[in-house]
Amino acid sequence: MTLFLTADAFGKLSDSATDADIAAAMTPEPAVTDVILSAHGWQTSFDESCADYNRFACGILSHIGRSATRLSVNLHWPSTLADTFKPASIVDVATFYVMERRADIVGENAMASAIRSVIRNQRVPLTLTLIGHSFGCKVVCAALQQLAHEGFDFGQVTIKAILLQAAFESDALEPGKQYGDVLKLPARILATKSTLDTALCTWFKVAATVDPLKVFAKGERTALGAVGPTPAAQQAYGLDRLVVADLTPVHESRKAMFKGPSGSHSDMANEPVFDLVARF
Repeated sequence: MTLFLTADAFGKLSDSATDADIAAAMTPEPAVTDVILSAHGWQTSFDESCADYNRFACGILSHIGRSATRLSVNLHWPSTLADTFKPASIVDVATFYVMERRADIVGENAMASAIRSVIRNQRVPLTLTLIGHSFGCKVVCAALQQLAHEGFDFGQVTIKAILLQAAFESDALEPGKQYGDVLKLPARILATKSTLDTALCTWFKVAATVDPLKVFAKGERTALGAVGPTPAAQQAYGLDRLVVADLTPVHESRKAMFKGPSGSHSDMANEPVFDLVARF
């Protein structure tokens, strides 16, 4: 079964019946043992998020098979100006920080709320898989950070977080950094990186030029999806809990299909990635 959820710009789930829908989805026999929650990235409309989800879900199905005990939940959040303002009239680079912060707000509220609902309604030991792409990785990690900060009891839940080309700092998973408390949870993380992801290798750095704090500190933004997590983050988690996969060879073989300014940033719906995610 698949549920499609929507959140507003303040991270509030749009449908007041969401909790009841999740409860109903987890009630039938046999009991749900696997829940997959996914979040899209920046510049993705509702229709596009549904299309991307369906494309990925169909692609991975041959690798993981169908299951009557699996529930999939796709969360759409307003990641484009058109979701908030009509017509869109502000240049993309100026909206980067708006959407970056919004992704965290959606994670701290809507995604965290959905996770609480899933766990509140579980009936057997559960595997919870969170999949994010780009800013969607912020949604995922902000939700886990919020729940870790609350001291939320995950009980009999195994957590897997899959961060596809994460659009946040490479040091964010380190203890004491933005998502440092995720380390405290019973979670394993798969993070991908690629040197052909122009959006993260080039434009993510350019964003620092309009960030007064970064300019003042003469800092440079380095994305996790460009270079992978820092050695400090990898050491904190250990090789078993933080797995890094380099998609550069995959993207190299397919780069002719992704010639836009973002490079291979959105090249996620392919067989090697399906296999990688399924194996994890």
